[in-house]
Amino acid sequence: MYVILVKHKWTSGTGWIIRTVTGSIYTHAAIMTDNGAVYDSSEKKGGVTFRGKLSVFDERQVVIFYVESDKEVLYKKIDKTLGTKYDWKGVFGWLFKAQDKNKFYCFEYVWEILREIGNTSEVRVRTDANDILKHLSNANYVGKAKDWKLV
Repeated sequence: MYVILVKHKWTSGTGWIIRTVTGSIYTHAAIMTDNGAVYDSSEKKGGVTFRGKLSVFDERQVVIFYVESDKEVLYKKIDKTLGTKYDWKGVFGWLFKAQDKNKFYCFEYVWEILREIGNTSEVRVRTDANDILKHLSNANYVGKAKDWKLV
């Protein structure tokens, strides 16, 4: 599986708020399976959904990390979390470490997947791109989403 961190355009209001609050240049996170299917939790979609292929991020800059995972465990977790509602409490309560444990915003979702596949055992109360970057290293790709090729 792959972990994707996305930079939104500097003109994006939501992106600007996320960058300011978290202190990160990355404003969104998603996972991608080995066949290129992208899953994330987005406020626009109302929670965890199948997003399509990486090309949905088009011209945006992304950083992609390959993470070894058991495909059966990964797909079970994806199936279990599909349709989970967006964690608005976690977003608005980010500074106060508030969250709804039965919902996910994008960084929480990626962290939960990493935890489920055994990549980390740490349960995060408040998660952002910086936490994911500290945990993962050696990006496989940095560049425009539309230019990435599945190998």
